[in-house]
Amino acid sequence: MPKNLILKNSELNILANFLFKPILTKKIITLSGELGAGKTTLAKEICKVLQVYDEVTSPSYNILNIYESENGPIYHYDLYRIKEKNEIENIAIDDAFSNYITLIEWPELIKDMLPKDNIRIKIRDYANDKREYIIDGI
Repeated sequence: MPKNLILKNSELNILANFLFKPILTKKIITLSGELGAGKTTLAKEICKVLQVYDEVTSPSYNILNIYESENGPIYHYDLYRIKEKNEIENIAIDDAFSNYITLIEWPELIKDMLPKDNIRIKIRDYANDKREYIIDGI
């Protein structure tokens, strides 16, 4: 059953800490929402909890950023610019699924490729500088 949280950006550490143990076992986290909803902001907070010491940035132009952490490499994908499924073959996403903690922004195109056991987070704007986080798969 999905969990709903309403948080300010300054409270994202609550969500990131809540996700810590499930992330270590499920390894794949999808982040969905409108442009500017806060997907990368949440990814940064998750990476902080996973002890990434590199700067975490949006992989919008690179499509993939890889960060080193105390928990092994973290693959951070942004699939916004991917328009066709055949483009996915060029970014080694299957390898990431089976071996690494993987954060995926804009996962809609690859939903049928995702392993069933993953964490799905939908982000929506809410009133007063808050956002709603709908978390499924925990």
